[in-house]
Amino acid sequence: MRIAGALTILAVATLTGATAVASSSRRVPVVPCDDVIAWSKSGDDGGWRIVLGVVSVSAAHLRQVVATHIRPWAYWRKAGLSVHAGQGPVSASVATAWRSRVAITWGNNVGPVSSLRIARCTVQWPGKAWNGYAGGFFLSSRSACVPLIVRVAERSRIVRFGIGRKCRAGG
Repeated sequence: MRIAGALTILAVATLTGATAVASSSRRVPVVPCDDVIAWSKSGDDGGWRIVLGVVSVSAAHLRQVVATHIRPWAYWRKAGLSVHAGQGPVSASVATAWRSRVAITWGNNVGPVSSLRIARCTVQWPGKAWNGYAGGFFLSSRSACVPLIVRVAERSRIVRFGIGRKCRAGG
């Protein structure tokens, strides 16, 4: 399992060119519907959290972090993301103050970036209303309490992820 994780990291780093900082260009990458890798009936299975009724994210505490040995993103934590079919687009972004410490990626050939948008996609499998995307977090340090900004239309919410450690209550 650790070898497979390391290979995934190397593949991501190779595909993205291991950029020195998360992309700060004005163009926000769009994750297309073709990048959906899984489908599910429910957005809150296995401790996942539903955000704004449309986005499903992993549990608040993500223990295991893998070293990439590539700077500046020396650590990686896989964390999927799902979007309710027919909803969106959905935006995910790292708060400006965190962009030198955290980058994100979901979909194919996207990251590491500071923000991305997931296209509105229809139901692809009958009875399975949530479209899942592979991805996660790149970190400059071994652990962090990462605030991720999730936006759907005019609504937004900050969702915290304790990566490699638990977040304190309130932050």
